Amino acid sequence: MQFKVPRILILGILLLSMLSCAKGRTKAPCGDGVCEAGETWETCGADCLPPCGDGVAQGPEDCDGTDLRGATCADLGLGEGTLSCALSVCAFDVSGCGPCVDECASGDPASCEGDTLIECRQNAYTCWRLTPTDCADTMQVCDDGTGTARCADTCSDACTEGEARCAETVRQVCATAENGCLRWTDAEDCEPAGRLCEDGVCECPPEACPVDTSACDGGVLSHCVAQTNGCGAWEAGDDCGAIGWLCDAPTGTCVPDCTSGCGPENTVGCDGSVTRTCRMQTTGCLQWETGEDCAPSGRTCSAGACLCTHQCEELQGQCVGTVTETCAADEYGCRHWEPGEDCAPSGRTCTGGVCLCNDQCTAGTGQCTGTIAEGCATDAWGCTYWVAGLDCAPSGRVCVSGACTCVHECAAGTSQCSGTVTQNCVEDAFGCRKWVNGTDCAPSGRTCIGGACTCNHQCATGTTQCSGNTVQTCTTDAYGCRYWVNGTNCASSGRVCADGACACNHQCETGTTQCSGTWTQTCSNDLYGCRIWVTNEDCAPSGRLCVGGVCTCNNTCSSGQRQCSGNLTQTCSSNAFGCWFWVNGEDCSATGRLCSGGNCVCNDQCASGSSQCSGTFTQNCAANTYGCYSWVTGIDCASQGKICAGGTCVCDDQCVSGATRCSGNTVQTCTTNVYGCLRWTDTTNCADTGRTCNGGTCVCTSQCSSGQAQCSGSTSQICMQSGDGCWYWVDDLCATPLEYCGGGYCHGYTRTDFTGSYSSITGGTLLTYSDDESTYAITLPFTFTYWGTAYTTAHASVNGWLSFGSNPGTANYSNSTTLPASGAPNAAIYGYWDDLLFNDWNWWDAQFRWQTLGSAPNRIFVVQWRDFQHYNYSSSRGSFQIRLYETTNVIELLYHRSNWATTSFTATIGIEDDARGLAMLVNGNVTGAPGSDYRFTPY
Repeated sequence: MQFKVPRILILGILLLSMLSCAKGRTKAPCGDGVCEAGETWETCGADCLPPCGDGVAQGPEDCDGTDLRGATCADLGLGEGTLSCALSVCAFDVSGCGPCVDECASGDPASCEGDTLIECRQNAYTCWRLTPTDCADTMQVCDDGTGTARCADTCSDACTEGEARCAETVRQVCATAENGCLRWTDAEDCEPAGRLCEDGVCECPPEACPVDTSACDGGVLSHCVAQTNGCGAWEAGDDCGAIGWLCDAPTGTCVPDCTSGCGPENTVGCDGSVTRTCRMQTTGCLQWETGEDCAPSGRTCSAGACLCTHQCEELQGQCVGTVTETCAADEYGCRHWEPGEDCAPSGRTCTGGVCLCNDQCTAGTGQCTGTIAEGCATDAWGCTYWVAGLDCAPSGRVCVSGACTCVHECAAGTSQCSGTVTQNCVEDAFGCRKWVNGTDCAPSGRTCIGGACTCNHQCATGTTQCSGNTVQTCTTDAYGCRYWVNGTNCASSGRVCADGACACNHQCETGTTQCSGTWTQTCSNDLYGCRIWVTNEDCAPSGRLCVGGVCTCNNTCSSGQRQCSGNLTQTCSSNAFGCWFWVNGEDCSATGRLCSGGNCVCNDQCASGSSQCSGTFTQNCAANTYGCYSWVTGIDCASQGKICAGGTCVCDDQCVSGATRCSGNTVQTCTTNVYGCLRWTDTTNCADTGRTCNGGTCVCTSQCSSGQAQCSGSTSQICMQSGDGCWYWVDDLCATPLEYCGGGYCHGYTRTDFTGSYSSITGGTLLTYSDDESTYAITLPFTFTYWGTAYTTAHASVNGWLSFGSNPGTANYSNSTTLPASGAPNAAIYGYWDDLLFNDWNWWDAQFRWQTLGSAPNRIFVVQWRDFQHYNYSSSRGSFQIRLYETTNVIELLYHRSNWATTSFTATIGIEDDARGLAMLVNGNVTGAPGSDYRFTPY
């Protein structure tokens, strides 16, 4: 039955409401769902929508203008493109985006993440997205125990607690999920570790051997070693036969026959400052092995161990000058004084190992230092000190008790003169009254009197005068002051100023003429009626002279005359003005003639038909086109192997036909040339075949003998026999920087990329637990040959490299993108070269150590960088090893890729012998774990 409210009751309620509004309300109530007058989005967001188009996305708006709330096409499930905003509705405009990039497909099953239900749904843009629903919002839980995920009032168990099963290679266990119900949970993927999932357990494959067992493979003793997955694999160990032992199958050991030098095994002792341990040797005998030298670390050897000599007690402190010192333990646990903070830079005093303040003032007080206001401040250490504030002087104020105070210069509203400048009394930005410059009366020609500019008249209105040659007129300026103004410059018109006007200054009499140098001048009237000299003609270009203002000829010869000027003929000629002068004619020397009486005549050198020799050239007497006789050069007799005699080429034989001789290393034979002359001719260069010339024939001069080889710098030279039977050196240039010459042959390394089996070392010598820039000296357990040089010592750096020989004197952390890299270290292996460190605060098992594996002559020297990090990236993590192999001198770089955190820095991998310019670069910019391991095999 529906309850009905009487209509009269509804009218009564409305009337009461209206009366209530009429009594005291001035605006509509916020929250009634209606945006009324006086309500805005800012004042009543419950009733009003935000203004679309104000450029700020707020409330229910997707966007507004360029404000997309950080959204992109990808956030909406769309492809790459540009997301924009539809201005009229403040909703996303996806026309610039690509098509949908679906996260899932229709029909994909739902799943639970805690109490959140994840379903594949289409969003407003028809893109399939993984859509979360928090079941807790409806007081429910996410239940997937029935096989279908859904929000339910209660959850269902999918399995029994404690059960385990295999899902292909993944081991799953039945555990309580976030919703409180039992469900299958992935525990471990067996496959990456090389194991098999069987009945809910990761088990070793059938081919795995029992860990820590031994077996004989002929005379070689093999050991079953645990791999990273915990399963055993056979690794070849000692060759018992190589040392004259037998491999004993029942015991899995090499049986020795020797006398021990110490015992029992693992007995420890001291040899001076060096620890020693009684160890079983590869021969099967017990012998003393040298351990750690306690002296370099400041410790003493006692009962086979390095013991500390403490300098101080824990938590103790002291001062050394201004520097604090605290009692700290080094990597060996030895307590020593470690410098701390220098109190001096902060102005504090060191007392009892602590920096204490030397307060200068009381906080909040002020003082003056000269004109500078100072306030009392507190530094980072809580110490008080005076801090300089404003300088009162630039503002014209004085400092009083740490504050700037005015010193007034004048009374408000007054004015005065400062020289020619007016000044007014004005308050500045600080409220101080000061004289401020106004108008400078001088530029306007006025005088400052009583703070105002007053005229200083120079003349009477309308009068004129002369200033030099310039006419001046009395004029009134913009200020009403009268002054002289320059007018006409009489000099520019050739006149002079007289009585305030321009007057003529006549230069000559009308009609007269004169000469000005070579120019003629006539007296004429100018535009002002003044008589001046006017320049007319220059007589010089026509060869004439100016005489009495007229151009007159200056004749140098007479008509028909001829003469010689050196070897030039000259004729007397007249110009357009009727003046006579000499004109150059023919150059007789150009035709081999002489000038005589103004004409060219022959100068014969010889008689017709005669001949002579000029050096090796023949010459004949011949007439030229002018009929003059001269010597004409003919044949160069030397080009024919002849000499010139009596003007003719004749043979000058050098030898007897068929004879031979040596010219240096070249065989020469006497032959007749094309001109019939006997000449020595080069036939065979004996040097081309490695021979020498002797008695006119090539004979062997062997450089070497069969089987010899040598090095000439970086060039390999091998002794070879030529077709002439001579032995000589044949060059083979070694390919630097990859090869060097040694023992007469080119040597280098062959690089092999492979996937090795990384096995961490835990024994040997620990170099550091936590360190940044250190290099450690190591005596190699065997002689190792690197780039052809034998070494017994090495230095390992925290920064990812191993060098050979003497101390490099650096822990060089600045890696290079190219090899060889200049500077120390020189002979170095770069396993992963960059600014690395070991920080056991970030990675508890960070270690830097070395260890010797196996037995002679097949020992392996291993240096391990375990859980290193980069100096600038605390989240980085990696592990790798450098391995050196005895006898073969092979180098291996192994990387623990499964124990490697992301690295954003770049490192260098490779080998080099910088002193000899040798190197092999693997990667100069490697980021993260290398994709493979690297082996360098010498050849």
